[in-house]
Amino acid sequence: MPRTVLLRSLALMALMGAASASFNVHAQANTAPPGKSHDGEREVMGDDNTYFHTNSRVRIPRGRLPPKGLCGLWYPDKKGNEQPQPFKCSPDVAVEPGGFLIVPGTDPNNVEVAVYDKKRPGVVIGRALFDTRTGGILRPLDPKRSSDGVVGGEKGTRN
Repeated sequence: MPRTVLLRSLALMALMGAASASFNVHAQANTAPPGKSHDGEREVMGDDNTYFHTNSRVRIPRGRLPPKGLCGLWYPDKKGNEQPQPFKCSPDVAVEPGGFLIVPGTDPNNVEVAVYDKKRPGVVIGRALFDTRTGGILRPLDPKRSSDGVVGGEKGTRN
């Protein structure tokens, strides 16, 4: 076999291998319709939780996490000295548009966070579980369901 034919064959095989690997990576991406898993059986959060799907790098600053047993508010657009102090959780929590309501989770190392719409007062657009040690998101939660017994509903009131 002439050398140029051999080199072309090797180049073609390498190209096909790279294309195949690329296809496998893309095939594993989430292509399921919103609200369904790949197997079609399990319900998953699709369009309902777009806030944390598009803002997956959200980190709550360590100083904004309330002490254990208290609730807190965090406004990403406000400076540190404009942020409210932690408070005892109550049913009458008023959250300004664009705010994050932070409440104790069922695990002492976790907090549940409800994100309020910037344009529609009282409307929760995202809900997630955060790690208090890192301030990072553990997993998104369904924004339409109440939190685990602490804060719930569209108004962010305690159950």
